Amino acid sequence: MPADAFLDAYFRGELGAFYALAPGDIRASLELPRDSVKRPELVAALKAHAERLGAPDAVFANLDKLADEESRAVVTGQQAGLLLGPAYTLSKAVSALKLAAELDSAARPVVPIFWVASQDHDTEEIDHAYLLDFEEALHRVDLSLPANTPTGRIALKENWLSSLTHELSSLYPESPHVEEVTVLLQDAAVDAESFADLFTALLYRLLGPHGLIVLDPLEPAIAELFRPLLEAELARPLASSEAVNKAAKELQASGHAPQLGRGEGATNLFLEEQVDGNYQRRLLRFDGKLFATETAQYSRADLLERLSEDPRAI
Repeated sequence: MPADAFLDAYFRGELGAFYALAPGDIRASLELPRDSVKRPELVAALKAHAERLGAPDAVFANLDKLADEESRAVVTGQQAGLLLGPAYTLSKAVSALKLAAELDSAARPVVPIFWVASQDHDTEEIDHAYLLDFEEALHRVDLSLPANTPTGRIALKENWLSSLTHELSSLYPESPHVEEVTVLLQDAAVDAESFADLFTALLYRLLGPHGLIVLDPLEPAIAELFRPLLEAELARPLASSEAVNKAAKELQASGHAPQLGRGEGATNLFLEEQVDGNYQRRLLRFDGKLFATETAQYSRADLLERLSEDPRAI
């Protein structure tokens, strides 16, 4: 069944069993009960990350609003693509900004948050960008990134910047905007330590003045806040996968193709393993007794200890 048929069924309200809210009922989401959040710790961690990457004042004004116990967030996100990745990355971010502004009020502040998927390890999807020249010919610009490595773990290399700016100058020799883009890249790279940092710093320079907050789950203080969730997943490692597969079967029974499913024994967790000095992100499977990646086995106690040492590892 084509995707537009799924959307039509969704907007007709025929898929209500799969969703907490009716189509378009965005304001009702403001009334949903909220789980307890360590809000002061979250805001402090986001502020530290924003300060490190040169976020403008509007970001900190929105972080102050997020500290309000009644505040809500419009959250979007994307992988940390080269040169901010596909155009829909910015489209998502701008949509979050506009919706948050529409819903915001003094009694219940609403702020826009962009979740940068710094844990994503599909580097073949984000190590390049496609650009049109002035003749509308398509050109691929790329970098050599290590495979299967979370983008937040990929250290930024000095020669990447010169390589990018050289390619841009070659593509657009007469454009007055190449210098502007070059300065933007250089400025963003000053405090960036990783590939994901560069993405975040660019986003802050373009949309930070409008108040966009960026959340990086690999920031240590932010990762620590996810520990209870990860501990719960380790306690019942197949429960969420079984829920995904149950929903997929029900969706298929209703005549629609499921968008995802989980394989036999697959959890919803990945573990970072170091290989030749690089962080490799690998799926954890569970056989009822032990967890395993494609290279090693772990007990639940092993993983809880690893989580205690570094919550970013899972």
